[in-house]
Amino acid sequence: MAFLGFFKSKQEKEMEGAFHAMREMLFPGGEKDLERDCQRVSALIGHKVKTEKLKGFVSGSKALLRIAEEHDEDRFVSSFITRSEGLISKDEAYAMYAYLEGEATYYDNITTMMKKMGGNLSATQEMFGDTPWIYAKGSNLDHIAGGHGEYGLTVSNPVPTISARGSDQYLAALRINGRPVESSRLGSTSSEVTPGSVDIYQLSSGGAVIGKIYICPYHKKNSRIPPRGFTYQRS
Repeated sequence: MAFLGFFKSKQEKEMEGAFHAMREMLFPGGEKDLERDCQRVSALIGHKVKTEKLKGFVSGSKALLRIAEEHDEDRFVSSFITRSEGLISKDEAYAMYAYLEGEATYYDNITTMMKKMGGNLSATQEMFGDTPWIYAKGSNLDHIAGGHGEYGLTVSNPVPTISARGSDQYLAALRINGRPVESSRLGSTSSEVTPGSVDIYQLSSGGAVIGKIYICPYHKKNSRIPPRGFTYQRS
């Protein structure tokens, strides 16, 4: 009986450890991060989820994003609507997805980095700099207002995405002459049409280099429009 008691205690400790690890991943800054995400999500969905259910709703939705083996924004949006018991609209669910996948993930990564470096978490906010403003300026369309030149093929008209993962999803969907393209990130630069930095990727197909593409991952929508000469085909 003592052994069974010990075994149960060990299981409980393992569960507690797993729960703690998950919470650390979702909210590396602790309760302050959870409150931030709840406030932002509640505003984005028109305060439709009751206060007493909001923390569970946000935590569960964020966990879904983090542990999903495949990134499918349509599935996430559908899941968020279901989790809200049908209270939020598709547009509200997408806005929520854009925040959790983009801006919130950026903040969490900075906080996690600071913790690993032994930095002062109370000073982490200072590292965000203009980031909140950059995301606030983000486009919720398939293009960036004021962009000019060949779409996606010039730095003055970059493709908008929500995050680096959104950029990977966009690149994976590009086709040229019906064939997938391979991409390699070369670095980043700035553009006059968006405050967020613009990533530069070299594209190739069948081992042959076919050009560069410019993508800005600080926006509120993952574009589904391909540059001239390409098609967009999600699997």
